[in-house]
Amino acid sequence: MLVTYADEWRHHTGAIYRADNWIYIGLTKPERAYQINGRQVARKAGGNTRTHAEMLTLGAEMVGSFSKHKYVFLRLAGL
Repeated sequence: MLVTYADEWRHHTGAIYRADNWIYIGLTKPERAYQINGRQVARKAGGNTRTHAEMLTLGAEMVGSFSKHKYVFLRLAGL
């Protein structure tokens, strides 16, 4: 099984996943989104998940809380 997400913050709907027969699971709970100089910055880096305070210390700006569309792709064994 593969899992992927489409960011509402970036106005992605997951249309490409639906076109490729991925299964739509629904929306995730909203999470904070950050950017530095207009570029998205992830809270998760390696084995570490940064706190809100750590993100602000890095110079990141919180741009809001957004959900993501969640999709899964199932592949049957032997196919």
